[in-house]
Amino acid sequence: MAKPFVRVDVSASSYMVATLPVPKVRNQETGELYADQKTGEPLATVNLVETLDGRAQLIKVTIPESGAPEGLAPGAQVVPRGMIASPWANKFGDQVNTGLAYRAEGLEAAQ
Repeated sequence: MAKPFVRVDVSASSYMVATLPVPKVRNQETGELYADQKTGEPLATVNLVETLDGRAQLIKVTIPESGAPEGLAPGAQVVPRGMIASPWANKFGDQVNTGLAYRAEGLEAAQ
């Protein structure tokens, strides 16, 4: 079954790098990394501060390792390319946690 997703309109928001990209680890014990299913390229996660209509939130975005611009630094303004959001839910006993997982083709330096 296909995983549902929604394309994110990034034109009305601004994005600032909170933390630099780090490899997305599949298995902590072995060090195995997540890889893109189509290209095999290793994936990384980067924390961004998204600001829209005077409100800000921290989001974690998965990108290919090559998707970060050269010289990326915390505080840099960026624009996510091709960002999608996928809903997720986990149940632990009687508690259900839900959220959105973000994925982008890469980041570009904002103009």
